[in-house]
Amino acid sequence: MHLSFTANELRGRIEALAGGPIVPILVLINRIILFSEGSTDPFERAEIRLVCARSYFNLGYYNRALNQLDAAGKAYLSDSHNQAVVFWMTGCVLKVLGNNIEAIQLWQRSLDKFTTLAKSQHVQQRGADWYQGRCIEMKVDINAVI
Repeated sequence: MHLSFTANELRGRIEALAGGPIVPILVLINRIILFSEGSTDPFERAEIRLVCARSYFNLGYYNRALNQLDAAGKAYLSDSHNQAVVFWMTGCVLKVLGNNIEAIQLWQRSLDKFTTLAKSQHVQQRGADWYQGRCIEMKVDINAVI
């Protein structure tokens, strides 16, 4: 996933606190979410939400992760690649919560989008190869759960 400079910098700050007390990490994540609302770029706001979702997931705050993924997904309605990323990440959270059927359905939607992107004439060969590689990995992961 390509992150904007801001989203990447924020991810670094969150990761720097990893392993320490949880309260400062949660405070930072909440501040980052508020900060993101000031961005005029909807994709940057969504990228920041993905960073926060990943952080919440790593901390075991799965419902908060789902909320951030939902917010990110709304910004990516016109972007198949990022929609697929949100579907995949949401499926991972749902799997941990024991919602295997919903997780597999979202993973399949993600796989379908990546498969379409791999076949797209708008994607250069290198990009198509990357998508094909991810599709193979996704199929393996989905079959491991089925």
